[in-house]
Amino acid sequence: SSACIFSVPPPADLHGRFFKSLRPSMLSWLSPMASPLPAWAATPFSWMLSVVVTTALASRACFLVARIRLHLAGAAAAVQCRYCDADQDEEKLYGGSVQGCPAYDKVPLPRTGGTVHIPRERAESGLAILYLPGKGRVFNLFPLQKQIREQGVKIDVVGVDYCAYGAGYERNVRERWTPRLLYEMRLHEMSDALVEALEVTSGIYRKVLVVANSTSGVSVLNLLSSRAAKNIPAMVHGFWVTNPVVAFKEGHFVNAIVDASVPTWLWTFFDRVIGLGPLQLKSDADNEWFYFSETDQGKRFKECFAMPGHSSGVMVGVPCHQHAANPMRFLHVAEIVQVTRAWAQGRYKRQESTPPVWFSLNYKADEWHCGASKTRELLSAWGAVEAGSIETHEEWSFETAVQWEIALSVLKGLVSKTLSVEWK
Repeated sequence: SSACIFSVPPPADLHGRFFKSLRPSMLSWLSPMASPLPAWAATPFSWMLSVVVTTALASRACFLVARIRLHLAGAAAAVQCRYCDADQDEEKLYGGSVQGCPAYDKVPLPRTGGTVHIPRERAESGLAILYLPGKGRVFNLFPLQKQIREQGVKIDVVGVDYCAYGAGYERNVRERWTPRLLYEMRLHEMSDALVEALEVTSGIYRKVLVVANSTSGVSVLNLLSSRAAKNIPAMVHGFWVTNPVVAFKEGHFVNAIVDASVPTWLWTFFDRVIGLGPLQLKSDADNEWFYFSETDQGKRFKECFAMPGHSSGVMVGVPCHQHAANPMRFLHVAEIVQVTRAWAQGRYKRQESTPPVWFSLNYKADEWHCGASKTRELLSAWGAVEAGSIETHEEWSFETAVQWEIALSVLKGLVSKTLSVEWK
């Protein structure tokens, strides 16, 4: 048996005999592989470039797998939270059989993937308030529309949901093999959805007041500072932005990130080049903050919610869309750093011939995000006009009747200026 073993040529000889048996013409295709590598390929730059490319491809591959799994999970991927009386059945809600609220149609926005919500029975006046929600919010102002009609004010309340949240997100998950992850949206996509919603409703309304809160307010201001402002239809007679986070309040963790010495280009590099934008950094444990406020008598529903026996509220919970998670993704931080630093440096300039812009801020200590004093300074220099303060982060999400009266007073004044309607 040992003789048999030693009679087998070593592997090197096998390789040598194989290549010697090949004709020169058969080896010609190997010549490029045999040529020495270029000089730059042996430098540290080449190694760094290969690491960047490999990491970028790997991160995108991971997110691609996550997107496909999200699509396959379908409706089961939408975590729902329910809080009894504040939540309403979606089909009944849109059908107009909940607490006398009017019926609504959900009209898809094919270009941006969002949804615009329009009352089924529209006001003959052709006037509307179009609500552009901030991060993590959906359109749920059905009771507000009911109250306006009961007061004899002929104005429609229209709203937008984005492709990565609300009704648009549900459709996005079902219809696309690689859907957006929950609230994976950039600021310009908010304003893109606004422009498309205005285009879709341009044949219905002749005058519109756009109301935008928080991050959507920032997207509106950025839109009005860009050449894309020319795409805003003439039907828009004004904008009301509330607590736009062009500057964060002192002590907020995001403000600490903005003030840090990490250069803006490095955030953009990890976001856009490495592809870490969709990476989830943190998320809310639940949505109790959205529904409840703490009082001396304990936890109770906020006054803003309309429920049986409490008809003064202006919103309802839509559990199908109000997800338990409200994730902060890397792309949000990267954009916040870039945008707030640019505003601080005065790099945003309002385009000429744009509709008037009013703003309202919450100057109280309990404001969540917005640095009111700095924001007022920046917006006034930009060309916006302060319409009056509010006492909540979002004008609709009030905890007391007094807070709502303050916000409603500002809204009524702007409706009179922009839509030429007296709302008493």
